[in-house]
Amino acid sequence: MRKSHDLIGPDGGVNIFPGGTHQSDYSVFDDILNSINLYAWRELAWDVNADIQKIWMDWATPIYGAQAAPHIVKALQLSEDAVNKTFSPLGMGSSTNSDFAGNIDRKETLLKYTNRYYLPEYAKYLEPTKENIQLVVEEKAKCLTEIDELFADLEKARPYLTKQQADELTTRFTWFREFAICARYIDESLWRYRYLRGLNEKLTTDPEQLRYLAEAVDAVDQHQAKLFQFDPSQKFTCYSTTLGQLRIQPSLGDPRPLMHELYTRSKALIEQSVGPNYVSSGDMNR
Repeated sequence: MRKSHDLIGPDGGVNIFPGGTHQSDYSVFDDILNSINLYAWRELAWDVNADIQKIWMDWATPIYGAQAAPHIVKALQLSEDAVNKTFSPLGMGSSTNSDFAGNIDRKETLLKYTNRYYLPEYAKYLEPTKENIQLVVEEKAKCLTEIDELFADLEKARPYLTKQQADELTTRFTWFREFAICARYIDESLWRYRYLRGLNEKLTTDPEQLRYLAEAVDAVDQHQAKLFQFDPSQKFTCYSTTLGQLRIQPSLGDPRPLMHELYTRSKALIEQSVGPNYVSSGDMNR
C-alpha cells in the first residue's frame, strides 16, 4: 500500500480482490486467518502510514484473546514469507489459483506470471546452472524451517485458544506444510530439469541429478496422500457448513503428474548422452 501510494500519489485509488473464488460456502470476512488482509487494507487505505504491528494486534486480539494474539500474529507473519517461498520460487510467478501445475509447459508458463521474470536482476535465476538449483534448495529449506517455527508459535498460543480455533489452525497449517513439502520437490526438480535440458543442448549431461529426481518422485508420492486431509465433521469459521458437506472439497490438485513428467523427461535427456544402461545402474535406478 505504501509503495502504491508513493508510485501513484495521494489522489490515486485502491482496490482489493479477497480471493476464495474457487471455494464454496466460504466467507473471507469470517476467516480467522485471511480476514487480516481485508482489515489491514481497510486501515491502510485510510492511513498509509498506520503502524503495521498495531494493525495486526488490533485485528488478532478480538478473535484470539490478548494472551494468544501475539503468538498467532507471529505465526502469520512467518507464514507470509513461507507462502511466498512456497508458491514463487526465487521470486518467479505461480498460478493465481495456487494449484499444482499439470505439466512442465504449464509450470514454465507460470514462471512468467510476474514482472520479475522480465527484469535483468531476476533473469539470472532462470539460467540452467547448478548454482541456481542450490538457491532453490536453500530457499525451500528456509521455507520449511519457517513453517516449523509457525507450528511452534501455534503451540504457544494453544492453551489460550478455543478448541475450535486450535483444531482449525492445526488443520490449516498442516495443509500448508504438506503442500509446501510437495512444492519443494517439484520446484527443485524443475530447476534440475532445466539444468539438464541446457546441458543436453551442449551434448552433455549430469547423471547425478537423476538420484535427486528419483528421491523427489518418491517423496511427492508419499506426501500427496497427506494433502488436505480432514475430519468431515470439522467446521471452519470461514465455512457455513462442515468440511464434509462442502460442495467443493478442499484441494489444490495433484502434484504427481508434474513430478513424474519431470523425472521421465529428465531421465530421457540423460539417456541421450550416456545411454539407458548407465542410467539403470546403481542408485540411478528406481
